[in-house]
Amino acid sequence: MDIPKKAVGQENSGCGVWVVICRSTSELPDAYTSDMLNEKSIYCGANSGVTVNGVKSNNWKSYNTGVEAVLKEAGLNCDTLKIKSRNDKEKGWDWIVIEVGFAKEQFYSRIYSGFKGDKSGMEVVEAGSSNIEKAIGGSN
Repeated sequence: MDIPKKAVGQENSGCGVWVVICRSTSELPDAYTSDMLNEKSIYCGANSGVTVNGVKSNNWKSYNTGVEAVLKEAGLNCDTLKIKSRNDKEKGWDWIVIEVGFAKEQFYSRIYSGFKGDKSGMEVVEAGSSNIEKAIGGSN
């Protein structure tokens, strides 16, 4: 996997690879559609310019089969993978994002969560603010 420090055509935002895991195909982050999930409860993405298994991504809105292959090689069943959590705004979530990449030319890895219709970009979800981050950190 090769992740440039800046996405092609999006030089002002971060660049990376991510997996969105949803409760269902109807409870998605903003800008995602059920068609993007290929009849699964996950979306595998990569910014433009990221190379996964020798194939360069040219659009974050295209399901990245290379990212899915990496997950399958690690033993995950991408066809049945989905999240389960409380369905409440105080301690639950509808989706989680697991992401690695560069933001402001610094490497990061992060897991965060949200609810149907919420924005999911790493740069718009304040670090430590999502329910899953609070739960991992022991404050939820």
